[in-house]
Amino acid sequence: MNLGTVSEERRSVESYKFNGWELDINSRSLIGPDGEQYKLPRSEFRRMLHFCENPGKIQSRAELLKK
Repeated sequence: MNLGTVSEERRSVESYKFNGWELDINSRSLIGPDGEQYKLPRSEFRRMLHFCENPGKIQSRAELLKK
């Protein structure tokens, strides 16, 4: 696995959409189903991004606190 390729792929993603919500990578915000935009603190954004990049993966508390 080429880590450079993974980094390039992540950079090409501009947002993640789930259940009517959208996590916007560029603005570091969460957009609700009603279009309302919520600016996330850095730590919350990083955790949300981690969940989006690892769908369905069970995360330990220790793993989440590292993010």
